[in-house]
This record gives sequence, C-alpha cells and structure tokens, in this order.
Amino acid sequence: MMVAWDLSLDPIASTINQTWIWTQGGGYFGVPISNFLGWSLTVYVFFQLFALYLRKSGSADPSPAIPITHYLQIILVYMWTGVGFVLNYPFRPTNTQITDAVGHMWQTSDIYETTAISAIYTMIFISTLALAILLRDRLSAASGNPTGLGSSIPERHKGLSPWSTQSNQCGSANSVILRISFSGWADTLEQCTGVRTAATPDQ
Repeated sequence: MMVAWDLSLDPIASTINQTWIWTQGGGYFGVPISNFLGWSLTVYVFFQLFALYLRKSGSADPSPAIPITHYLQIILVYMWTGVGFVLNYPFRPTNTQITDAVGHMWQTSDIYETTAISAIYTMIFISTLALAILLRDRLSAASGNPTGLGSSIPERHKGLSPWSTQSNQCGSANSVILRISFSGWADTLEQCTGVRTAATPDQ
C-alpha cells in the first residue's frame, strides 16, 4: 500500500515540485528503483515488528470492539489521496519540459498522466476493495452470519496459531496433530506411525 502511494507521489514531488531530489536520477521520471525497493523493505520491517509485538503480547482480535468509522477514515483518506493524483491530470498546468538532477528531460504532462494511471490501478483499486470487504463483513455481522477473518473458526481452534502442534496418542504410537485454521474452515491432519495420513473434516 505504501509503495503504491510512492509510485504516484514521487515523480511529481521530486521531479516536478523538487520537494526532494534524487541526485543520481532514475528511470521512473527521475526516481530510481532503489527508492521503491527501500520503501518495500521499510514497510515490511514495520509490519513484521508489529506482528511480532501482537504475537508476544497475546493480543486478541480487536476488530469487534472497533467502530466502523475507525476503518472508514483510514480507507477514505487513502482513497482520496489517490483521487487527488487522478485529478492532477485533467487540471495539470501547461505541459513543459523539466530536467532532473542528471540532465534527463521529461514532459510534465507524461508525469501527471502516468501518476493518474498508477493511482487508479493501485491506490483507488486497493481502497475500493477494502470498502467492499468492510461492507461485506458489517452486513454479515448484522445478519448474524459473520464472514470476517476468524469468524467461523471453531471455538476450540481459536487462540491457536495458523500452524500449531499438539501431542496425542494413536494406539501405542505418538502422533502430531496439525491444525490449519483459516477464515472459514479448519482441517485436522493426524500423522501416526504406521498409519496412513488422512484428513478428517472439522466437526
């Protein structure tokens, strides 16, 4: 999501507005690929650290207690930012040539059009999908048949990680039960010494 934002933001901010400048230039209207790879790594690290924090703290799913406006404001702000990049194109200034830090010349109209296309198929698409999922989950919750993540996982599976192991006895041999819990189903696989591995449906 953040890199998608950067795809639309950087060519205008750095090459046209020169809010910041890439001194070595780059193939994406003066922006180098290292910028996007760096943002991808940075965002991954932040989300991974947050996921590890949640796992360590044992935080339960907070979604039922959070009002819909909490999600809406995040989605709509992100969507409106994307819409702003699209509106930049029809209301763009007169086309001019602009030179980046290494002397490469770009057409400003090309930059505005490219960022509009990028925003439509990244930021606006992501936001529309998020709104559809949010609406679906809220309507399902209101009807008493929730479909959100974790809503249909059996009670005995809740609190388990997606892959968890438990000890069990299979005759006289030890077995391992792998519980695979996703958003709408759960399977139990029993592996026993001398017994063929089989999947048994959840009850």
